[in-house]
Amino acid sequence: MIIQQSFTVNFSYPVHFTRNVFSNENTALKDIICGYEKKFPKKIMFIVDSGIVIHHPSLITLIKDYCDHHKEFLELYDIITIEGGETAKNNPNNIDTIYNSINNHGFCR
Repeated sequence: MIIQQSFTVNFSYPVHFTRNVFSNENTALKDIICGYEKKFPKKIMFIVDSGIVIHHPSLITLIKDYCDHHKEFLELYDIITIEGGETAKNNPNNIDTIYNSINNHGFCR
């Protein structure tokens, strides 16, 4: 005997649009990270594609400055730069690096 069953999982989420996300005057990222929970500061880390850094060499500095400007709300623990694309998917060291940072800084998984 076989009984065929199915189920559907609906999931909805807001999509935010902004420009100059790391401008100190732009609070969109801070507001999203802080969400509804009012416990501050929020521990954060960034994983950045190295190709993006090549084309936007000031990105790491912008991230650090943004977090420093909003330090009452955001506590930057790490910025990890990894190769993007197929290289990222095929290099298990990337996962180890990210997991180690998560564990070393006590991020909730």
